[in-house]
Amino acid sequence: MPVTIVVGSLAGGMSFAEVEREYDITADDIRAALKFGMELAQQELFHPLPAPWAFP
Repeated sequence: MPVTIVVGSLAGGMSFAEVEREYDITADDIRAALKFGMELAQQELFHPLPAPWAFP
């Protein structure tokens, strides 16, 4: 089950119980998907764009 499906389903308003039933996974599977997504997001590097006024 792709993490994007699990996280997207939760973000779309489905409850843990609904996701468990719909995709035949457990609450532990859902938590693992959320943990994976969190860890992936923490690895992202953000490069702020310069302010528009910084360019004449």
